[in-house]
Amino acid sequence: MAKARHPYFDLIQEELALLGEITPRSMFGHQGYAIGSSVLAFLDDEALVVKTEKFIESPGSLPKGLHFFMPDIFPSRTWVAIEFDDSLRSLKKHWSLIEESYNLASQRDILKKSKPKRKSKKKLS
Repeated sequence: MAKARHPYFDLIQEELALLGEITPRSMFGHQGYAIGSSVLAFLDDEALVVKTEKFIESPGSLPKGLHFFMPDIFPSRTWVAIEFDDSLRSLKKHWSLIEESYNLASQRDILKKSKPKRKSKKKLS
């Protein structure tokens, strides 16, 4: 059975599209957004989760409205969840973090596209 669309999915997609071209897609069992083949963000029940390169010393060091997020799939990466409030003001308040995630995803996508494709080894008979 398909998971119901997150209530903020379309609104957040419109906001993210202001940064550039994004693609909605399913990821990690959640609804999310990508740039090419690189993850930009995904929706958790109560938050927009973005990847950041900022070192987070401890979860308590994050500003109010943010919390550390560590998916089982990528335990070594730094993810931050921007908690939703009723009017989504939290997204505007933490827009610089979203822009950083967009820039990182763009760079990853460019690197993926520039890597030479591996030639498959043909089996010898």
